[in-house]
Amino acid sequence: MFNIRAWQLGLPLALLAFSSASYAIDNGTYTIQSKYSGKVVEVAAGSVDDAANVAQWPSNGHPTQQWIITQISGDDYSVINANSGKAMEVYDFDTTDGGNIVQYAYWGGAPQLWTITDQGGYYSLINKHSGKALDLLNWDTTDGANIGQWAWWGGDAQLWALNAVQPSTITFTLEENQTGFCSVDGSIDSNHAGYTGSGFANTTNANGQGVNWSVNVATAGTYTFTWRYAGTSNRPANLLVDGSTQVSGIALNSTGAWATWANSAEISVWLDTGVHSLRLQATTSAGLPNIDSFSITGQSAAAGNCSGAIEPITFATPSFTNIAVHDPSVIKANNLYYVFGSHLSVAKTRDLKNWSRVADGVTTNNPLFNDVTSELAEALAWAETTTLWAPDVTYVNGRYLMYYNACRGDSPLSAMGIASSSNIEGPYTNDGIFLKSGMWGQTSEDGTVYDATVHPNVVDPVIFSDASNRMWMTYGSYSGGIFIMELNPSTGFPYAGQGYGKHLMGGNHARIEGAYTTYSPETGYYYMYVSYGGLGADGGYNVRVARATSPDGPYYDANGTNMANVKSNPSLSLFDDASIAPHGVKLMGNHVFSGTNNVLGYVSPGHNSAYRDATTGQTFLLFHTRFPGRGEEHEVRVHEVFYNDAGWPVIAPLRYAQKVDANNPNRSASELNAVYASELPGSYQLINHGKDISATIKNSVNITLNSNGSISGDLSGSWTYNANTRNTVITVAGVAYRGVVSRQWNQVRNRFEVTFSALSADGTAIWGVNSD
Repeated sequence: MFNIRAWQLGLPLALLAFSSASYAIDNGTYTIQSKYSGKVVEVAAGSVDDAANVAQWPSNGHPTQQWIITQISGDDYSVINANSGKAMEVYDFDTTDGGNIVQYAYWGGAPQLWTITDQGGYYSLINKHSGKALDLLNWDTTDGANIGQWAWWGGDAQLWALNAVQPSTITFTLEENQTGFCSVDGSIDSNHAGYTGSGFANTTNANGQGVNWSVNVATAGTYTFTWRYAGTSNRPANLLVDGSTQVSGIALNSTGAWATWANSAEISVWLDTGVHSLRLQATTSAGLPNIDSFSITGQSAAAGNCSGAIEPITFATPSFTNIAVHDPSVIKANNLYYVFGSHLSVAKTRDLKNWSRVADGVTTNNPLFNDVTSELAEALAWAETTTLWAPDVTYVNGRYLMYYNACRGDSPLSAMGIASSSNIEGPYTNDGIFLKSGMWGQTSEDGTVYDATVHPNVVDPVIFSDASNRMWMTYGSYSGGIFIMELNPSTGFPYAGQGYGKHLMGGNHARIEGAYTTYSPETGYYYMYVSYGGLGADGGYNVRVARATSPDGPYYDANGTNMANVKSNPSLSLFDDASIAPHGVKLMGNHVFSGTNNVLGYVSPGHNSAYRDATTGQTFLLFHTRFPGRGEEHEVRVHEVFYNDAGWPVIAPLRYAQKVDANNPNRSASELNAVYASELPGSYQLINHGKDISATIKNSVNITLNSNGSISGDLSGSWTYNANTRNTVITVAGVAYRGVVSRQWNQVRNRFEVTFSALSADGTAIWGVNSD
C-alpha cells in the first residue's frame, strides 16, 4: 500500500535568526504540519523520554508540537523538540520503508539529520542516514497516527508545512516569602517603606554575601533577570549560576534613599533545561543593597524548589597503578579488562585505572603457554626471531582465540596464526599459522611474487564484528599497508581464497601501522584508528582515524580522501612521511601542558585499541605512550572518546577516571557528567596537535573563554556551547573546531577540570584544559 508523505513550511517570523537565502529554511522554532491531514507532528503524550514516539495531533500550541530547526551543514538540519530538548531521529538506524520516527538525546549522527528541500511551497524532510522521507504512514488522518519514513515519491503524505512559531515569554517575580526564594546571607527586614511582599533581603555588609533563588527551566534559552532594590551607595554584584560566575560587575547603583526602590538593568543569561541555583553576590565590603524581588522573563520557567536545586558534587579522588604493555589490545572478560601486547606482555584491571601484571616475555616461564618457545616454534623460526609482536584476543564459541604474530623486525618476514584456550589467562595451544609474508622472490599468499611495497607485513591483527555480526580482521604494518580479511565466525580462521585480503590504507613502506577498527551504533560508522610514524621517543608516533559506512571500506578522512590512496611516494627515500602526513584525522600526538612538570604530556602515543561499553555507551581508547623527559619508558593510558556533531571521534585531553560523588554514591551518570554553561568561561591551556609527523613536542598556549562568547589571549576567536549535548564549537585564528566538553581528572592539580576536545573540518585536533 502506498503511503502519503508531505509537509508545508510556512515563512519564518522576522524575529528568527536568518541563514543564507540559498538554504531551504531559516533557523527557528516551527510546527510541522501535514499537507494531507492538516495535523501537526508532536512527541506523543508530551514525553521527554528517549525513544518516545513521534505522532500527529491537532494543533494546540503546546511546546511538544514545536520543533527547533537548526542548520548543521548546507540543507541538513537538526530537528529538536521544544518541550523535551531531544532530536527527531529514525529509530535504531532503520533504513526500511515504514521505519519508525522517535526522539532521542541529540548526538548529531546521520539518523538525527534531515535534508529539508522546498517542494514548491511545501517541504520534504529526508533523513540523512536512511535517505527516506518523513511520512504520514498509511495516509492515516486520525489523532495519534504514527509518523514514519518511506522512500520519497512526493505525495501529500510526504509534504509538510513548517509554520514559524514565535516563542511566547512569561515574566514572574520571586518575593522573599515565595517558593523559589532560598536564602539570604543576612536577614529579611521590613523597616523601610515601599517594599512588596512581606519584606526585603538585607545581606550582611561584607564581600561575598548574597541572596539565593531557585528557578526551574522547562525550555532552554536566554532568560532576562532584573532585581528591585534600594541603597544609598553603589554596590555592584556578580550573578552565579549553579555555583559558577556567569555575569560579573552588575551595576546596582545608589537609589538615593533606603525607601527609594528601583529596578536594575536587565541581565541576559542562557539557562539549560532543569533546576538552577541562582545567586546574586556582593563584590565589595558593603554587601548588597536591599533586594526586594527578583524578576525572570523567558520562554518557559517557574520558581524552583530550593531543595531541588543543583547539589554541589564532591568528586572522590581516584587512585592509579600504572603498567607497561606495548601495543595494548583490549578485551573484557570476567568483568575485567585485559590488554595483550607485544612480547607476550599482559595486564588486567577492573576500573581502567589500577593495573596488575598477568604475564610478560616470550620465555618458557610465561604462564600464557606451557612453553611458548616450543608451542609457537614454527612462527618464531619463520620470522627468524625470539619474540612476538602485538596480538589480539577474541572470544569465539567458548574459547579465547589469540591471534599471534612474529616478525623479524628489520624486514617483513612474518607469520601469523591462532592459539586458543578455554581460559583467557591460558594456557593457550597452537591451532596453526594462516598467513606469512616477507618471502622475497617467492610466491606469496595471493599467488604473485612477494613485493614488500605492495604486499602486507602480516602483523598487528585486530578482530572485530560488524553490525551484521560478520567477523573481520584488519592487520598490517608499513610495507604494503593495512589490509582486511573476512573470518569464519565458527573457527576464527580466514575464509579461503582471499590471499592477503583487501587493501585499505598505506603502501610503499609508509609508516602506518596498528590498525584498530570499531563500529559505533550511535553514529553508524566504522572507525579505523591507526598510528603514523615511528614508535620510539624520536619517531613522532601519533594516533589518527578514518571512517567508513562498510567494514571493508573504503575509509575516508575528514577531507574526503580515500585512505587506500594514501601511501609513500616510491620515488622518494624510504619512510616518506611528507606524502602521508596531510591525510587521516590526527587525534593525538606529542604534547605537553605547560607548568605541569611534564606530567600532563605524551611522547609518541599510539598503537591503540578501543572498547565500547554497551551498558553505558562510553567508548575508551587504550594506548601506550612515552613521556617528555623520560626516554623510552612507556606506560598504558586510557582516555574517554566522544563523538562531535559531525560524527568524528575526539579524545578527552586527560586520562580517564570514573567520576564518583564522595557524598552521594547514587548520583546518576548524567549528573556526574554534566558541565553547565556557566562553568565554561575561564582560562584554558590549549594544544593544537597539527597534522605533522615529528619528534617536536607541542606546547600549550593560553586562552580565555569569555562569558560573552569571545576568546582572547594567545589566540582570539569565539565559542559556543550546548549543555544538553555538551557539544561546543571553538573558533580560533579563523578556524572552527567542533567538539565535546567534558570533565576530566587533572593529576597535577588533583581535581576534575572542565576540558574540551575538538576537530577542524580538515581533521586537526585541539585540546583545552581549564587552568583557573
